Formats: sequence, structure tokens, C-alpha cells
Amino acid sequence: MLVARFDGACERNPGGHTACACLIHRGAVEVYRKSEYIGCGAGMTNNVAEYSGLLMILKWFNAHEPKERLHIVGDARLVIRRMTRKATKPPAGICASLADDCVQAAFWYRRWLSFEWQPAEQNGECDAMCQLAIRDEIGRCNHLVANPQN
Repeated sequence: MLVARFDGACERNPGGHTACACLIHRGAVEVYRKSEYIGCGAGMTNNVAEYSGLLMILKWFNAHEPKERLHIVGDARLVIRRMTRKATKPPAGICASLADDCVQAAFWYRRWLSFEWQPAEQNGECDAMCQLAIRDEIGRCNHLVANPQN
């Protein structure tokens, strides 16, 4: 069985720098790792970042079509509740579009997927990957401002 973890971060929620990350393991072997800076400003929230992290996992799974179960673990209660159909209120804005993308990406593989919420303290590696993606982007932007010829 594959086990996937995801996370998202938004510094200064809402509107801050936003990034997401995911890890996928088969037993003790890491099979996929990705983090990504999403953006900054209007529409950026923790929920946008969390759904983006889940979507990275679902896109990988759909592209690889492994014939084994995928157990997805995250610390975003709203996202996990939405994916297990326990959410009572649909999200709004950019988050609604990402939530719909996740539901659609999971639809054809729903019998292969399971979801579990865990506390943030148990998701430290993905959180660190998000923070690093944000720091890298801020550093890159600061470097470009300080050295406009590059």
C-alpha cells in the first residue's frame, strides 16, 4: 500500500506567501516528493495551499495508475472532511475550484483511496517542505530586486 502525506502553508493567512508539499511512500521507500510555491496575494489561503498539496498527490496517482491502495494523510480537517464527504458546507472562491478538482481527480480511483486526518505535529516533514518553498521564493525575489541585472 502507498501512503501519501500532504500539507499547505500560507504565511499571513489570508493573502500571504503560499506553498504546498506532498510525500508518497511504499513501505519505507519514498516514491515521490514534491513541494511548490503557489503565490502571494488575493485569494491565497491555508485552504488553497492544503487542497493544492492534495491535488499534487492525486495527479501523481492518476498519472501512474498503480494497482494498489493509496492511503492519504493530512492535517487539514476541512480537506479530509470534503474528500470523505463529511463536509457540510462547500468551500468558496479559489478554494472551491481546487476542492472540485480534487473530488474529480479522486472520482475514478475512489475505491483505491482512503483518507485520514492526523494532527499537524505528525506532519512535520511536509510542513518543513512548504516553509522551504516559501523561503526559497522570497529569497529568489529578494535576490532579483537586489541584483536587477541577473
